[in-house]
Amino acid sequence: MSAYEILKVIAHKVAAGESITFAPDWGLGSGTLVFQDGSHTHFGADIEDDEKKAVDDFISGLNDLLVKGQGLSICPPSEPEGDHGDYADRP
Repeated sequence: MSAYEILKVIAHKVAAGESITFAPDWGLGSGTLVFQDGSHTHFGADIEDDEKKAVDDFISGLNDLLVKGQGLSICPPSEPEGDHGDYADRP
């Protein structure tokens, strides 16, 4: 896992004209990633009492999602609340 690999994926998405937005979730260590089409997923873990662990979990969650293609399901914008798509179906 490395910040370089994460940033490389982001750079390729930007070069391809894709927009991704980082949004808050439960606190330090967790986040929401919103894709250009409005779909989103969550990553990391909320561990505010241990800053190093929180940041490590944030980075690890991003790495799993962007580099490894693993993580929570993607919630498409057109589906009702609670009806989540599958990350494996995302191109």
